Amino acid sequence: MKWFISLKKAYRIIIAVCAWLPLVIFLAAISGSIGADGEGVQLWQSFVMLLLLALGVFFTVFAVIASKREKGAKQAVATPDTPEKQPRANTRPQTTNPRPAPAITARIVQAPATALFKCRLIKNGNSEMQDNIACCNVGDVVIADEDIETGLKICSHDVGDIGYFAESYGDRIRDNMRLVISDIIENDNGKLSVEVTAYSQYADGITFPIHTKVAGVSFGNRQAVVKESRAGDPLIIKHTPSNEYPSAAAIYNGRTGRALGHVQADLAEKFRSAFGNGYVLNGKITEITGGTPATPNYGCNILITSKKA
Repeated sequence: MKWFISLKKAYRIIIAVCAWLPLVIFLAAISGSIGADGEGVQLWQSFVMLLLLALGVFFTVFAVIASKREKGAKQAVATPDTPEKQPRANTRPQTTNPRPAPAITARIVQAPATALFKCRLIKNGNSEMQDNIACCNVGDVVIADEDIETGLKICSHDVGDIGYFAESYGDRIRDNMRLVISDIIENDNGKLSVEVTAYSQYADGITFPIHTKVAGVSFGNRQAVVKESRAGDPLIIKHTPSNEYPSAAAIYNGRTGRALGHVQADLAEKFRSAFGNGYVLNGKITEITGGTPATPNYGCNILITSKKA
């Protein structure tokens, strides 16, 4: 009865009601022959009445079951069984940080393909910073700020300060970098240690890698070029301006040397703004789509990984 349970509620009610109609019609048809007290009921009439009664009960029961399942599913969607984000280590009483935490929001990000450097934070063994670290997660974005008292750069999460950058690393931090927590470990003494990785972030918020799809794959012979490509093929993305499209960037399959299409217009404008004219980017094909009776045209999903030096 999966087909019946999968129907909309209104249809199930209609079918359940209609399932009782044959019994009503049959009783009306034989009412004249069975008498007021039912003594004239024949054996075959009793058998038919039982069958029709079972039919009505059968569909009514399944209608009730389907309604209960539907109600339970809606409640599950309304209140999903998803645990709240918990601190990485055992929860400890959180203290108030005397130094106001910067107004940033930590979030999980997909880190760029190439790290500029990694470093372990120092001077974070006190209870206050340890409590803050316990509320952090790998992948959270952090920032660096100058600490006048120590002369070092301090690393801050939205829950508070979590340590200092050693001087050799602090001097390398620039405004166009994205700082991400890449590791949190607990040593033998029960102290938490944090590793932070710096990634290059260009103008217009461009941070590699970038997932996108090739545009213009239906022009010329590009369908044939996409068809002969495969996931994992290296890509070369070149700024190829024209009078009509000054920000245009062509995408070439590095294995075949043939053009697959071009970068989508809005992304191409960001690339030109960030890197200037004549830039070259690296990437790879992640998936070839289409080529089926339902979707005959081929498509190409790609990952742009870095700027070519």
